[in-house]
Amino acid sequence: MSKIENYKRLIRLFYSQKLDQEEIKLIYSLKDDPEFKSAWEEIWQEEELDDESISREIGPFEMYERIVDDERVRFTQGNDIRLIQSQRYPYTIVGVAASLLLCAFAAIWYWSSYSGNNVNSVNDVASNAKSLIVPGRDRATIILDDGERIDLDQLQEGTIIETDDFSIVKNAEGHISYLIKPLREHSSKLVYNTIVTPRGGGGQLELPDGTVVWLNASTTLRYPIFFNADQRQVELNGEAYFDVAKQEIGGKQVSFIVNTGKQRLEVLGTKFNINNYGESIVTTLIEGRVKLDYPNTKVSSKVLVPSDQVVFSEVEERCNQYQVDPFYITAWKNGNFAFDDASIYEIMADIGRWYNVDIKYHGDFKGVRFSGAISRYSDIDKLLKTIAITGGFNFELKEREVHIMK
Repeated sequence: MSKIENYKRLIRLFYSQKLDQEEIKLIYSLKDDPEFKSAWEEIWQEEELDDESISREIGPFEMYERIVDDERVRFTQGNDIRLIQSQRYPYTIVGVAASLLLCAFAAIWYWSSYSGNNVNSVNDVASNAKSLIVPGRDRATIILDDGERIDLDQLQEGTIIETDDFSIVKNAEGHISYLIKPLREHSSKLVYNTIVTPRGGGGQLELPDGTVVWLNASTTLRYPIFFNADQRQVELNGEAYFDVAKQEIGGKQVSFIVNTGKQRLEVLGTKFNINNYGESIVTTLIEGRVKLDYPNTKVSSKVLVPSDQVVFSEVEERCNQYQVDPFYITAWKNGNFAFDDASIYEIMADIGRWYNVDIKYHGDFKGVRFSGAISRYSDIDKLLKTIAITGGFNFELKEREVHIMK
């Protein structure tokens, strides 16, 4: 069944009052899709809809607006599926490359269940294999200065762990924070803790100065439990979003510094995202200003303003600077995958870390690019069907491996 026929089927269900909640979500996601509008126009011209509420006097497009403004459809705006219209490729497929256009993530999720094309291998996945693969969740370990490990996943909400110098608190939302004991604040010796998130894990940590850090999967953050008066300095490997609290000691603003590989970021108080999963360090500023330095390299310092992104290649020791939409960079923090003209390799790397699966490629997929967004808590089977249909290739799931094939 073609996409247009599936859309027409959806419209008929809408008028027969037989839509379930997922199909109502889909109606909202399709409201700007040219093919959905075309399907509606075809039905209108064929006069297939037997509904007294339809007035042939107002025309098809006015009636279409009534559909997408229906309270059943508008109600879905707060749901967890958000669709992003591609500005770069409004509605094209170039060669073997397929951009995830307009509404593709949720739309394909729906209509692929009525089509056998390109998803046979996913449909044939053994149920026991799928049951082993679940989305990531809050899961992290804190390593104390003396090497003791605290598995945060095993702590009950509301737990307080006491040490001689500080307390670690897990609140009702599962977030971690520190309470520093008064005598500890006067010590000049820095004591470091490290928080580690595994593949399929993540977490939120409030540092002793009030700075809040969201950690993505496969991330390590090393930090002192009490910052000295000169500067606040942490070390990052992986991906994290920082909401830095301003701090003043003795009338002087105290800098916050993030060391990531060969890069040194310095701020007073701001919001930014850093990612160094690969061979590059990608820094994106959300709010405020930051300064980037590259000690022991020939790269000059950079000052970023909001929506600036700097990509620093540690191998080549050079920088590229862009203006980007921060939504795509920080979507992971808000529970979504979001991509803007991203390659299949970038997308599957994110999926692999979050679902804790290994990705195996059988062929060259350099031309395949996507734009769109979907919840990071989607069932992996639905997620793979979506990408398979959109990209024009197949997936096969073997235990904790996803095989991608043309």
